[in-house]
Amino acid sequence: MITCSEFSFIKYQGNGNDFILIDGSVYGQSLSRERIVQLCSRQYGVGADGLACVKGFKSSVLEMEFFNADGKRALMCGNALRCVAFHGFKSLEVLSSKITISLGGVSYDCFQEKEKIKVVLPLPKLKGEGVYTLGKREVPYIWVDTGVDHLVLHVEPHEVGMEEFKAFGKKVRHDKAFAPGGVNVNLAAFTSPNTIYMRTYEKGVEDETLACGSGAAAAVFAMQRAYKNSNKNYFVEFFSKEKLEFNLEKDSRNQVLAWFMLGEAQAVFHGTISL
Repeated sequence: MITCSEFSFIKYQGNGNDFILIDGSVYGQSLSRERIVQLCSRQYGVGADGLACVKGFKSSVLEMEFFNADGKRALMCGNALRCVAFHGFKSLEVLSSKITISLGGVSYDCFQEKEKIKVVLPLPKLKGEGVYTLGKREVPYIWVDTGVDHLVLHVEPHEVGMEEFKAFGKKVRHDKAFAPGGVNVNLAAFTSPNTIYMRTYEKGVEDETLACGSGAAAAVFAMQRAYKNSNKNYFVEFFSKEKLEFNLEKDSRNQVLAWFMLGEAQAVFHGTISL
């Protein structure tokens, strides 16, 4: 283990959600909140929505810590999981069909399907529901735990493009009704019985991001509750115009038994930075 101010990294993106990957066995002790913030800074660092510190590359069992751009630890990030899994499959010394990633006390099984990564997700948990004022009308929302807390507001397609979304997202994210942790805020339009268009304001980034995997899972959960249909495959389109797929395993009573997230991950560049 070394303590240093020089970091080797790989920049990844999943659906436009971008992350810094570093080797936790080398740099784990060198991380501080201030350094994470600087690494994620788009002006003074590499630039990213978050940072994944991973131990165990070259094996099929990985330990992952995830930090948002504000330097605070997060228990879940769906798009980062896919990026770490993709890099893990590339790094394996012994061929394996499955990689297991431990994050936030949960083990996620990941599989490679051609150029995509499939992640087995825990079933979402409903925390509450109600209505929230958006402009001049009240819209229904559900509050869902998909590893992190998400508020999904069911809106019309034209409302997803609202110009003041960043200000609205910041307001809802800090609303006392969702204290003390706050929520990620998602506008979701159900554009067909199995397709969703959404935007996300992420806490920890404190801004809109181009995509959010755990938010997409929450939006699919919201559609399931709203429509109660028998669909097993869902597609979520993000502000980045990219799509993420969800496959649901159901029983004969239409009860969901398992969730699978399927999407791409891409290495953007790698390098070394001195802080």
